[in-house]
Amino acid sequence: MLNKIHLISAWLLVALGLIHIGFTPFAYRQFTHNALWFVGAGLALVFAGFLNVAAARIAGQDKVVHRLCLIANASVFALFCVALSLLREPQVFVGLLLSAVAFVATIKQK
Repeated sequence: MLNKIHLISAWLLVALGLIHIGFTPFAYRQFTHNALWFVGAGLALVFAGFLNVAAARIAGQDKVVHRLCLIANASVFALFCVALSLLREPQVFVGLLLSAVAFVATIKQK
């Protein structure tokens, strides 16, 4: 059951990242360095989600993947906590929840 929850949260992180990237033209009229950072943040979510998919599929069989996933999830969760102090928007709450679920699932998967 925990593995399914982990996979669902992982794919939802990927979806959140893709949606974030998709909103770039609406947030920025021109492709500036700020727009590039915006896209980069979305890509970071996509990559974190992919790492969680890999970790959930091997379910603790590879200690390096497990540790990398823990580091990625802790980092994403911390960044969403910081983002929450600056932005009280729905996507930040969703990201915070998804990253917390992925982080706890990774911890429990040893």
